[in-house]
Amino acid sequence: MLFRNAGEFDFSEPPDYGRIKGIERVLDVMSDIEPHNSFITDYYKKRIHFMSLGASRLCGYSKEELSKYGQEFFKLIIPEEDLAKMRIISDVGLERFYTIPVEDRMKCSMSYDFVLQRKDGRRVCLNRRIRPFYNTEEGKLWLSISCVNYSFNDKIGDIIFNELFRNKRYQYSFEKNQWKELPPVDLTENEKVTAIELYRGSIDKQIANMLYVSKDTISYYKKQLMVKTNKPTIKGALDYLFYNCII
Repeated sequence: MLFRNAGEFDFSEPPDYGRIKGIERVLDVMSDIEPHNSFITDYYKKRIHFMSLGASRLCGYSKEELSKYGQEFFKLIIPEEDLAKMRIISDVGLERFYTIPVEDRMKCSMSYDFVLQRKDGRRVCLNRRIRPFYNTEEGKLWLSISCVNYSFNDKIGDIIFNELFRNKRYQYSFEKNQWKELPPVDLTENEKVTAIELYRGSIDKQIANMLYVSKDTISYYKKQLMVKTNKPTIKGALDYLFYNCII
């Protein structure tokens, strides 16, 4: 997050950081037991508050370097040609967050793809899933927690805002400079099981035996997953379902 307009949402008083004591240790432990690359963003101090060991390994920079560079850290890890779009994502995400009723602001999330420039110079495309972690009593965003992992895409974009409290999703278009509501992805129980098992690496025959259906039926479920997510490949459909918390 690049905080360009975050100052519009000034805090009436400093938040209580004692409330999050110990969370850093939890995120570091999770990094060691599964591919969990996470960081906490602080909108009061306008910087990354904490980066897990997993996220540090992913970008190639140490926590000490993060502390040294502060907000300038973003200029190290984001290609220069993508900085303007990253600012737009930051702005439209915060603006949409503040349109949500105060009581529902903890029940929304956003995800998008971005290109990461590692310390060794290598570029990789990642998906960031971000959700409010702590708000102030007034409903202002204080801390968010993000999980990042590799994306199947190769460029910045695919910006999705989820209103989890009413099961609605919106996609942002750079070209039109607006949000568009996405149709709901309503999966049957068998389609959902098929998607989960495919994402886990199960093969069609295994899933067919599990659901007591034929392999042809599993092929039909896979086609339905692509149709309902509007993705041309099953890999793209599964990625969409996973990163939008549908499976």
